[in-house]
Amino acid sequence: MDLGFIIPTKDRPNELRRLLSSLLIQSNKKDRIIVVCSGNKSTFLTLQKLFHKKATFLYQKNSGQVKQRKLGIQKLGRYKWICFLDDDIVLQPEAVRHMKNYLSSSKNSKLGAVSFNLINEKKHKKRLLSGLYNSLGIMPANAGKISSSGCIGSIAAVEKTIKTEWVVGGATCWRSSILKNNPNKAPVESWAFAEDVNYSYPIGKMWDLMVLKKAKALHLHPHSLRPNHWKSTALERQFFYGYVFNKKYFPKKPHAFYLHQIIVLVLSLCRNLVSPIKNINTMQLKLLYYLLRGPAFIETKLKKTI
Repeated sequence: MDLGFIIPTKDRPNELRRLLSSLLIQSNKKDRIIVVCSGNKSTFLTLQKLFHKKATFLYQKNSGQVKQRKLGIQKLGRYKWICFLDDDIVLQPEAVRHMKNYLSSSKNSKLGAVSFNLINEKKHKKRLLSGLYNSLGIMPANAGKISSSGCIGSIAAVEKTIKTEWVVGGATCWRSSILKNNPNKAPVESWAFAEDVNYSYPIGKMWDLMVLKKAKALHLHPHSLRPNHWKSTALERQFFYGYVFNKKYFPKKPHAFYLHQIIVLVLSLCRNLVSPIKNINTMQLKLLYYLLRGPAFIETKLKKTI
């Protein structure tokens, strides 16, 4: 079985070398690897010279991941399955073989996407009140599920192959027809959060999405090196994401979003207060104020962050 791989990258040559090293020893001559670079042109030319015999390098100036992936898809017309890999992924030995075996042996005509198993990320943990939280739509009880509040169940470090409601944007093999018929749109919101959920969740209503236990990979993202392009903090971005998700997919269950946010924010405030530092996060207080003011006020704030 042959696979097409698309790797969007920007000015992270060390991470890209590391990923390609882990991929090239597992791929065959019929696989095609496309690296779509943006950012520094000299970095692109250096990498292209180093790997040009083993991968196709394309350049798009300041395009963003969504546009980079679209360009790669255009070059992979004959491939039935296309894998998106972020440059901070490292494939573990035999990961590609396990993925190919699974895809080629599957008789499921509704199989839409299969994610690699990110074994170093936090796995889903069942909480003491998981059953109650799940019934109220506050938090999902199982891995890979998304509650009506917008709370996402982790799909990392799975101990068995699971069916899920969403897949990781940068470590997943997609049926190519889905990518061509459901083009992703680049987010314009400054609060953009969980773009992979926003893209894959509605597709998961029509196709089966899976996480393959044996196809293991590491996600070695350098948080400290990532520039912050957003006007809002991570906490505020998650808040707006949950509000928009709940309104779009569960308009009759607004209570789920409010209950989830109140529980998370109040517990976070309590933890901060009892800590030795006794640090009160002003953003937590700010978001609680948003909740007290209600939907109309949240909508106003939401528009100002775009």
